[in-house]
Amino acid sequence: MSVGIAVAFDRGALLVADGRSVTPLAPGNDVQNDAIKLHELPGAFGAVVFGIQQASDLAVPYLRNRIGGIRTLAALEAAVRDATQAAWSCFAAHLAPDVDRSHPAMRVALVVGGLIGAKPVLAGAIASDGGPASTSGEGPGSYIVLGGEDQDAMARFARLTANTFHRRNRLENPGDERQLIEALVHNAEAVIREVENFNPTVGGIIHYAVVGRGSFRVITLP
Repeated sequence: MSVGIAVAFDRGALLVADGRSVTPLAPGNDVQNDAIKLHELPGAFGAVVFGIQQASDLAVPYLRNRIGGIRTLAALEAAVRDATQAAWSCFAAHLAPDVDRSHPAMRVALVVGGLIGAKPVLAGAIASDGGPASTSGEGPGSYIVLGGEDQDAMARFARLTANTFHRRNRLENPGDERQLIEALVHNAEAVIREVENFNPTVGGIIHYAVVGRGSFRVITLP
């Protein structure tokens, strides 16, 4: 399992993900600690993708072919939900009958952030044998956290991020958004490390990217 986080600010969105990748269907449960789970998408969008690799590898190309021209949050959420479900369905159709579908990694998830016009937007979805579930948000301060459910990762990130935006809003001159982004990255790192303490399938090297009007670049935390 992994943790994928997206949070919106005035001119875009921040995407953060851990770098640990476990392949439960591989001999010995192959583990990586520096997997890149952040992907640039057409338009002003980017995505975090995680879950069973054989399915997650299908989700991004599917979404990339359908995200161009999206003009509403509802359409973005539908595209993300459809991409996860299509990837899972294709993967699940080829599973052997004796595969343990209850393994925590046996799902595929997407967290997408970016801009529609000048408005920052987010959408996320998880698909598994239980079907797809999706969520979305818009405007500065909105966020999505997928993964780390047993450790209440979303609630912890919500508290940290509410405090971050509250402190920024009280400033007469908040300055540019670099300090805000640094604080949000710190919040995401704290949440991922807390989940890692309890869940060995989460952790490794953390990567983040800022999505919006500038170039998409994956940055590695030291």
